[in-house]
Amino acid sequence: MSQTVWRICIALHAAPRFMVTGMYYRYLKSIIFSRHFCWALAACVLNVLENLGLIGLTYVSSKENYGNRLCSNSDMQLLHFFLA
Repeated sequence: MSQTVWRICIALHAAPRFMVTGMYYRYLKSIIFSRHFCWALAACVLNVLENLGLIGLTYVSSKENYGNRLCSNSDMQLLHFFLA
């Protein structure tokens, strides 16, 4: 029951978070110089990724998909090992 309530609350809260990101992007675009525009874009892209991560972690339960997440975690560790 508590998982269902949590998922509903995150779903209801997701749309306003994306709208605030859009408003923040327009605000930053209006106040910064054009040569620093890439920083405003990067901040908003990271905010969208954060929101998508929150939604993804909410709807993909670790209990239901433990094997898939374990594989994904080990893949990320190998990728970090090879990149470092």
